[in-house]
Amino acid sequence: MGVFSNTEVEKVDLTKRYNLVQTIGIYALLSIVWIIFSDKLIDLIVKNNTQAIILQITKGSVFVIISALLMYHLISKNIETINVLQYQVDSYEEQYKFVINNTTDGLWDWDITNNKVVLPVKWKEKLGYNSHELPNTVKGWENVIHPEDRKWVKNTITSYINGKIPEYNVEYRVVMKTGDIMWVQDCGKAIWDQKGKPIRISGTHTDITNRKMAEEALLYTIEENNVLLAKSQEHERLQAEFFSNISHEFKTPLNVILGTIQLIDCYKQDDLNELDFNQVVKWIPMMKQNCFRLLRLINNLLDISKLDADALNIKYKNYNIIYIIEEITQSIAVLAQNKGISITFDTDVEEKIMACDINIIERIILNLLSNAIKYTESGKHVYVTIFDQDDHILISIKDTGIGIPQDKLDTIFDRFRQIDASLHRKVEGTGIGLSLVKSLIDKLNGQIWVQSKKGIGSEFLIKLPVIVLEEESIELDSHDYTKNLVEKINIELSDIYSL
Repeated sequence: MGVFSNTEVEKVDLTKRYNLVQTIGIYALLSIVWIIFSDKLIDLIVKNNTQAIILQITKGSVFVIISALLMYHLISKNIETINVLQYQVDSYEEQYKFVINNTTDGLWDWDITNNKVVLPVKWKEKLGYNSHELPNTVKGWENVIHPEDRKWVKNTITSYINGKIPEYNVEYRVVMKTGDIMWVQDCGKAIWDQKGKPIRISGTHTDITNRKMAEEALLYTIEENNVLLAKSQEHERLQAEFFSNISHEFKTPLNVILGTIQLIDCYKQDDLNELDFNQVVKWIPMMKQNCFRLLRLINNLLDISKLDADALNIKYKNYNIIYIIEEITQSIAVLAQNKGISITFDTDVEEKIMACDINIIERIILNLLSNAIKYTESGKHVYVTIFDQDDHILISIKDTGIGIPQDKLDTIFDRFRQIDASLHRKVEGTGIGLSLVKSLIDKLNGQIWVQSKKGIGSEFLIKLPVIVLEEESIELDSHDYTKNLVEKINIELSDIYSL
């Protein structure tokens, strides 16, 4: 592939040959004139030696013709060689440009001496500009560089010109006419004069946007995978701690029950006809409480499994939510007093009918109150307050206990997390209570959050939507409800004691 077609090459060749013939003709004419006016020929003319004159002119003419033909032959051959070489050079140049223009976005050239930049047309078109909008000037080139990259790109090419860096090869952003961003790779090579001063730089523009997007996507994927790996490792660590804790939670009450049974068995082996009834009665509450602890743990695990499988059914009915929470609070108050903790209930409305699942509400309130009592020392207070917000109710359970460290607040509702995860923690727990509460509240389309300061106390706030079913409100049987509630409290608060 050349710059000229075969016809154009033939025309150029004929023109050169015509010029060559003219040059040889002039040479021949001047040579003949030189022969005619040579001193020897003039001397023969003077002597009127006709035969010698004719011989001399013939010899000179033959010499001129032969030398002209020889000269024509040699020059013609050289012209053919030059034509071939020129054709090859043009062909290689066109092939080089073809490869460059199809593997890059074109060649650019910066005449440093005249401070003029020739930008490739293909590159301009790709950016959405025409020649008028993007002139071949240094300023025109600078204006399309992203403002954040402009300074360091200019510094890089200046450093290359001054010989501070060995090559000019940069990747930067340019702003298209549409405002979109294109990533470009610039490669350039300088041409130096004899004094070692750069006079021009030529190079290529290449659109590398797709590659950059792929690199960013790969980097994002790697970072995301690292985050997932870290989360997975943390989850596995928490699971290991959870199974360790839950083994302890199962083992402790079972040991108490088993120890009591073994004690009774010892009496039997001693051939005692009758056991001391009072002694047996003394052991029954201990075994019952530890059975409650096991039952509570099993209930929590079952509920977690149901929530994970989205198999927990909510049974909505209309209740007076104020009455339910007040009954729960007052029923717990007696147990709290035994630990020297007072519980105060307050509300800004005496009745608030709303649809809810009474069992879920009880689990939530009992769990939070259980935590409040666990982490509050004797002589301190717990406050339960309800605020009516028309389409929502806000429930506050506030204690004056040990509080929660600030670095734990973001993870307090994560599964398997414990406020005190040390081996010497003062209270028992598996780390699923608050996670279960959060999941249950989410199931009710509610919200829960915590405010706490270490050493001052914590406040758990629950926001539940008020929805009333189109049916008459259900009045609870106070006696039956209180009786059932006592058993639930015994289960939910079965671990509030020191071992």
